[in-house]
Amino acid sequence: MTGGVAFVASNDAHVVQFAPVMQELERRGVDAQLWSLDCVYNQGVTTCAASLGIDVGTLAPGMRVSSSFYRRPVLAVWRDVLRCRRPFREWIDSTSPDVVVVGNDRGLVEKLILNTARHHGARVVLVQDGVLAAVPPRPVTLRRRFYLAGKGVGSKALRLMGFSYMSASRYGEGGADVLCASGPQGASVFRRLGVPADRIRITGQPRFDGLSPAVGSSEESHHLVVAFTTPFADAGIGADLQDRQTALLVDLARELRDRGIRFRVKRHPRESPQTYADAFGDRLLTVDGSSGDVLRKCAVAVVGMSTVTDEAGLSGVPVVVPGQVVHAGRLDHHLPPADCYPRFESAPEGAAMIASLLEDDLAREELRRRQQEAVSARIFVDPERSASLNVADAICSVMS
Repeated sequence: MTGGVAFVASNDAHVVQFAPVMQELERRGVDAQLWSLDCVYNQGVTTCAASLGIDVGTLAPGMRVSSSFYRRPVLAVWRDVLRCRRPFREWIDSTSPDVVVVGNDRGLVEKLILNTARHHGARVVLVQDGVLAAVPPRPVTLRRRFYLAGKGVGSKALRLMGFSYMSASRYGEGGADVLCASGPQGASVFRRLGVPADRIRITGQPRFDGLSPAVGSSEESHHLVVAFTTPFADAGIGADLQDRQTALLVDLARELRDRGIRFRVKRHPRESPQTYADAFGDRLLTVDGSSGDVLRKCAVAVVGMSTVTDEAGLSGVPVVVPGQVVHAGRLDHHLPPADCYPRFESAPEGAAMIASLLEDDLAREELRRRQQEAVSARIFVDPERSASLNVADAICSVMS
């Protein structure tokens, strides 16, 4: 590849997000190539690309990181980021892309890629991945203020020494030439971070192009309830939260079974199947397929910290949310708003909430409507144009 557009995928979700955009660019005669960071993160890029029939190149092929990259000591992380400098320079010199597209501009590895691309004269596009939490308010504790102040001083020093990619930043602060926001909410977060408005495009989310808004749940669902899990352990968010999630699902399965309600678990691709095989024993309660396919068979979804919340809203499936019983009060700002996403704090409470929704068509329809309104702020949908078309337009707008 020389010239064209290089898509850098940090994880399998980025592959699904980029695939329709790549197809659109190729229809326009623009060369598009997918590149994997599996050698650093091991997040399923290569496997996902193969399942979609997409050729994928490997960045930093000499790297081998066995544990989660950012869950290691800081010096080990910095050492490996610096080890990536040479292979990234060799990659950019050999491919010379006109544009580099990423789904993450916060990770140190991704920031090094963007820094390398800009020094080579390539333009940079960020395509929003996931739901953006609001810019956090000023910390209230003195200890937290001192910590953030020290972090700020250290980051400033790194930038002055020419290591800007090693400094702390928030998602959206990577200096992309264009930021493709999934919806008005994401665009608002970018603006509050100081991103100039003329760099922001509200494009929608390419991963959701195949979903139809307000279709309602399938008549074939027969009151099927599906819980969509979060890979807490794999993401480094907390092994204890992973255990809390598994325990809740086991208890919820029993409570719903006693009420005669069909229940299944759609595990995240980066969770081990053995986790749920061990938890549920001989009872096969997991379901396979894409989230979109599973939602089409679903009457109510149980979702916590996941973009499946948005998929459910676009598919017309009402969502209930496990609260502190799973998230332990540490991740509330990442959960959907409680005013339109009812939360439960125990398996019996969750089962009663679900049963009530299944028995009351009016209540279920009202909840679905409120959640679809909430999703419309997060995900822009144009019935005349797909998100992948909008993102392709944004990419082409910065090509030389």
